[in-house]
Amino acid sequence: VTPLTWENGPTRSIPVTHRLPRNSFSPPRDDAENDLWRYFTMCPLPAGSAIVRDNRTWHGGTPNLSSEVRFLPNCEFAARWWCRGSTSAHLKRQQGSLQQ
Repeated sequence: VTPLTWENGPTRSIPVTHRLPRNSFSPPRDDAENDLWRYFTMCPLPAGSAIVRDNRTWHGGTPNLSSEVRFLPNCEFAARWWCRGSTSAHLKRQQGSLQQ
């Protein structure tokens, strides 16, 4: 839709965090975050690019410092074992309605 630049809020991704044990999966609070992580952005990327990542990898947006609106369409796929909590309940309700 639009290119990602350092100005318009590129996605950032923290390498190797997908390998953390499940019991330490929660990202740190902002004030406890490693300063270098703030620079792990994926830019520049031309319009039409796709980012493929493991859903367990810590990731997030960065501030849009430009004067333009930045659209970032998103589509996620996850293994059934990964979905839990309210997501799992939602999936069970959906599956129940499909089977009727």
